[in-house]
Amino acid sequence: MLDLCGCGLDDSGASKLFEVLTRLRVASKRVLVSGNGLGDSAIAALSAYLWHSPEPLWELALADNKLTDKGVEELLRCLYNQPSHPPRLPGPAGPTSGPAFPLRFDVRNNFVADHEGLKARIESAGQAGSVQLCVTPGDGPAPPPAEPNRPLPYLWVFMPRFAEQQKARKAEGKDRDSGKEKKEKKEKTSKAAKETKEKETKETSKAAKETKEASKAAKESKDPKTAKKKDDKRGKDKESERDKDTKGKDKVREKDKDKAGEKDKEKANDKDKEKARDKGKEKDKEKDKEKDKEKDKDKDKEKDKEKDREKDKDKDSEKGKDKDNGKQKTSKPEAPKADKAAKPAKREGRSRSTSRSRKRSRKRSRSRKRSRSSRSPPSGSRSRSRDRSRGRGKSRERAAAAAARKGRKRSGSRSRSRSSRSSYSRSRSRGGKRN
Repeated sequence: MLDLCGCGLDDSGASKLFEVLTRLRVASKRVLVSGNGLGDSAIAALSAYLWHSPEPLWELALADNKLTDKGVEELLRCLYNQPSHPPRLPGPAGPTSGPAFPLRFDVRNNFVADHEGLKARIESAGQAGSVQLCVTPGDGPAPPPAEPNRPLPYLWVFMPRFAEQQKARKAEGKDRDSGKEKKEKKEKTSKAAKETKEKETKETSKAAKETKEASKAAKESKDPKTAKKKDDKRGKDKESERDKDTKGKDKVREKDKDKAGEKDKEKANDKDKEKARDKGKEKDKEKDKEKDKEKDKDKDKEKDKEKDREKDKDKDSEKGKDKDNGKQKTSKPEAPKADKAAKPAKREGRSRSTSRSRKRSRKRSRSRKRSRSSRSPPSGSRSRSRDRSRGRGKSRERAAAAAARKGRKRSGSRSRSRSSRSSYSRSRSRGGKRN
């Protein structure tokens, strides 16, 4: 139930309220809004709320408002088209499975001009029996609920005291209050007459006083002494007024100067504050720049450290590779030692061939040296031969260094072959036979 009787609602407040209720889909079986100042402009929001209400409406009270024929007709049309109208009582099968009954629609004491014509228009809009408006002069009785087998009308409304409207009451009250109005009019006229007499007496007394004052002024103007005295008084009064005006003006000027000086001081203070702010901002900027520089230096240091780390890693990796290569060289598989009796003939042939090749190479080198020493260069080409000899000497030194390196490498293989030869020769001297 929504009870808002006598709350002082107007059209704008009621329209907002009903819009919120429709948006939130608040259900109410009884809507009581009597005793407010609602007009036809709030009926649109109310009809929208009734149309979207999730439950059927049982009672709608809109008495003592400002509704006209248009607003009441709009509400009745909304109820006619609503699918959940007329309402039903709760039954055994559900909350709306019982017998149907008419909706109570209280619209008395409004501004409905022709209630009978409105009823006739609404009943003629539908088919026969589709609209039933039960209007009673008093509060009841209401029509009984319908039987379950009876066909229901589209609009079934019980409207108690619908004929009691505010315009009809005014027409009846005029005849009753005519005597009272006559008495009130007489009293008002008598009061007005008294007031006019009082005003006239006051005006006559004022006129007499003015005439007396004028006569006194005329007499004084005739006497020269009194006229001089008055002139002196007037001059003094004027001078005093001028002095007061000048003093007031001087005070105003001083106040204005003081205000101007205060404003200048405030401006100077504001400027100083702005300068201090600017200096603080500049200092903050310099600090930020220094911080950025420090950050850049830290980044550069970190980069240098990373480079040094990478170099150390590269050096470590190279050292590891060199160690691995040395291990591989040292861990080369040794030539298998020849057995004393295993194929000595082939080894003898190899050793003889190597000794022959060495002898040949030695002979060739000796012959080359002799041929070079026997040759004598011409006289004109001595300087060139010297340069060439110097270049040849350098190249010879390089070739000798390379040969020494090769000789070192070969010495290992020769020592191994000599050891194998000595073992083989020992076996032969001892009397070993070839297999």
